Amino acid sequence: MQGQSPHGEGLKTDCSVCHDPSGWMPLKKASAFNHDSTNFALEGTHVSVDCKSCHQSLVFSEATNQCNACHTDVHEMSVGNDCSRCHTPQSWIVDKLPELHEEGGFALIGAHSGLSCNDCHRSETNLRFDRIGNDCISCHRTDFASTSN
Repeated sequence: MQGQSPHGEGLKTDCSVCHDPSGWMPLKKASAFNHDSTNFALEGTHVSVDCKSCHQSLVFSEATNQCNACHTDVHEMSVGNDCSRCHTPQSWIVDKLPELHEEGGFALIGAHSGLSCNDCHRSETNLRFDRIGNDCISCHRTDFASTSN
């Protein structure tokens, strides 16, 4: 049965997909709705998130597919706004640091391969990763200044 939907004109889904006759609170699991029909297929941890976490308005089309609409950018735009370069819907853990550094022109080889991010990217939050340059002097200025020849 389709009537006056509070979810916006674009939603053409039967109410019974999410609701049952006992009340309007969504009683059925969110997985009853095929989210693949939107521009944001639910993958990884997004599958288990409550609908209202992303859809704060009842008009579901107002939700965006941009990560920063639901997640705080703890990196303060120091790494850009393409979260998927480093993170996946399955995990926030970054497992492709060598590849990311190679793309930026600074391969993590030799002594650099064992360093933590914060050894080079120093910030007040330890989560900002501002670009520091690929020249040795960018990190090793103190060492250079203390040499005698």
